[in-house]
Amino acid sequence: KAYVRYMEKATFDAAKRGAGPDSDYLTKRAESKLVAFPTTKDAAIINTMTLTGLTPDTEYCLWVGDGSEFGWSDMITFKTQPAEAKDTVFYVLGDTQMTGNMESDAEAIGLLNGMLEQIGEKGADFGLQSGDFVDNGGSYGHWEELFNVFADSAVGNVPVAHVLGNHEYYGDFSGTVANTVLNLPDPDFFSYEFNNVYVAVINNSANLAEAMEWLKVDAAATECKWKVLSVHQSVYYTNPDGGNQRFHDAIPAVCDEVGIDVVFSGHDHSYARTEQLKAGLPVENGTTYMICGDLGE
Repeated sequence: KAYVRYMEKATFDAAKRGAGPDSDYLTKRAESKLVAFPTTKDAAIINTMTLTGLTPDTEYCLWVGDGSEFGWSDMITFKTQPAEAKDTVFYVLGDTQMTGNMESDAEAIGLLNGMLEQIGEKGADFGLQSGDFVDNGGSYGHWEELFNVFADSAVGNVPVAHVLGNHEYYGDFSGTVANTVLNLPDPDFFSYEFNNVYVAVINNSANLAEAMEWLKVDAAATECKWKVLSVHQSVYYTNPDGGNQRFHDAIPAVCDEVGIDVVFSGHDHSYARTEQLKAGLPVENGTTYMICGDLGE
C-alpha cells in the first residue's frame, strides 16, 4: 500500500509543528503497479497519484508513505500553476544517460548537479528532458541512479516533461517500463500546458505520419502564447549517421502550419541551433530547431 498525505504549506507553517493529527491532512491512496525490468531482472512497485482540486498558485507540502504512524517520507514541496497565464521559465536537458553506477559516473553526476544548481538559482517552472534520460530502459539501476540525482538536486520539486528516446526502448522494446515509470499519458504523443507554454511531445517509437496529424489538431486548439515541440531525434541534425532523416522529412512543414516556435531535440550529443525557419529558409517569425547537447551542454 502507498499513500500521499498533503496540505497547503501556509497551513502547515501556521501550525508550527512537524507531524500533527491526521485530521489536518488530506490523505489519498496511490495506485500501485508491479513493474519488471528485463535487463537487470529486477522488479519494483511503481506508485502513482493524481491530486485534484488544488488551489492555483499555491505552495503545498506532501509526504509519501505506507500509511502507518511512522512510515512517512521527509516533506516534499511543490507549487501549483497560477490561474492566469504568466511569463514562464523552463530548462531543457538533452541525453542524461549514464551507466547506473554512481561511483563510475561521479564526474558526470558532478557536471549534472552543477547544471541543476545553476537552474535552481535562476528558478524554473518546469523542465523538459528531450530523451535518453537513461541509457537502458530495461535496467532498474539506470532509473534509480538518475531519479536519485534529480530528486536530491536544487530542482527536485520541479515537474519534468519527458520524451522517450531510442535508449528508453533498449532492453524493453515496447517501452512499457519507461511509460510506466514516467507515468506518461500516452505511449506515442501527448501535450501539456504550463502557464503560457504549450509543450507537445512525440516519442521515438511513434508513427510520424499519425503524430503529425495529431499535432495539427492539438496545437491548433491551444490558446498558449508559445508553442514548443520536443522529439528525441533532431530535425536539422549534426550527425548524418544518426537516423534522423525521417524526422527532417516529416516535421518542418507541420511546424510551419501550426506555428511551432521551438523544436527541442537531442540524440546527436551535440549543441546546435538554427535560425528561425519557414519552408527551410530563414525568416523573422519561424521555427527555431535546437539540439540540446549531452547532459544539456
